[in-house]
Amino acid sequence: MSYKGQNRISFKALMHFLVIGIVCICVCAVLLGTDTYAWFYDGMHTDNSVKGSENASMLSVSVYKSGEADAIATVDATEAVTLSLAEGEYSVHLALPKQSASGYLVIGVGEQDYYSDCLQRSETSDQEMTFSVKINTSKTVKLTARWGTHAEANYVQNGETLIIE
Repeated sequence: MSYKGQNRISFKALMHFLVIGIVCICVCAVLLGTDTYAWFYDGMHTDNSVKGSENASMLSVSVYKSGEADAIATVDATEAVTLSLAEGEYSVHLALPKQSASGYLVIGVGEQDYYSDCLQRSETSDQEMTFSVKINTSKTVKLTARWGTHAEANYVQNGETLIIE
């Protein structure tokens, strides 16, 4: 009985295993690289939504019709809500829990965007701000809570009134 040559792997089979191994290593390297990028840059953007790291903003926005106690809309994190607002004055309240990333509100009316002041991250206390929005004629308004900061020169600050014509 001769076993010579029966325990050998053919060259073709060896190359097959080698190619599969190299492809697996490349896939692992790509996944590790994209995960590391998302971690260090606080998120990945996909289809206008944000997948954030653990310190993403938990910005909460509530809109009240002046003189009423119940909120007519609430926006959390990076979701957006579209409202049809009648003529009148509205109060907008932003709240940012401590140890959450900075955040702000974008108020879109048609092609025009208005920005709130940025609420900055704090290790010790929650950050809040309230401002008024006065609408002179009925408008459709899109509210989008964003995390991070903006570079806009004109924005509404705590206690101010934003007038939308």
